[in-house]
Amino acid sequence: MWRWYVEVAFLVVLCFAAGAAVAALVIARVLPQASAPTAPTDTPGEGGASTP
Repeated sequence: MWRWYVEVAFLVVLCFAAGAAVAALVIARVLPQASAPTAPTDTPGEGGASTP
């Protein structure tokens, strides 16, 4: 028989996992922008916007 604290613990773990996933996505998007130089990052041969 499921108890209420089992459901609460499951919801807490689920919310923690969702928050960790969102934080990981935000960190992965913010860190390269903060550490990258201000020059455009596209290089010739990668099919970027600057390649003809």
